[in-house]
Amino acid sequence: MKYYYKSKKGNKVLCLDHPIEQDSRYSHCSHSFLIANESDYQRYVAQKEARIEIAHLKKELATTDWVVIKISESTDESEILSLRSKYEEIISERRAKRARINELEETLN
Repeated sequence: MKYYYKSKKGNKVLCLDHPIEQDSRYSHCSHSFLIANESDYQRYVAQKEARIEIAHLKKELATTDWVVIKISESTDESEILSLRSKYEEIISERRAKRARINELEETLN
């Protein structure tokens, strides 16, 4: 049987094979945990995975920031259009990654 505990702030979930009161490793801090259930633990894991994916996507976006900066610094309209057509694939990938980040951030709230 698994025992799930979440911190009083709700930002940590602890999963143990034994109750926290009987586990000598955690008995000194058992007052800072509340009883949780498996769905709390699964939600915590899903949120953690979402944060990791968001960080990964933001890192990928940072590698292509130069494209957006190059387009935004252009002043000639024809140059802007040519750059947009040249980097159309990168821009569409950035849009998809940004949409995924927004989707994941909504699940965190």
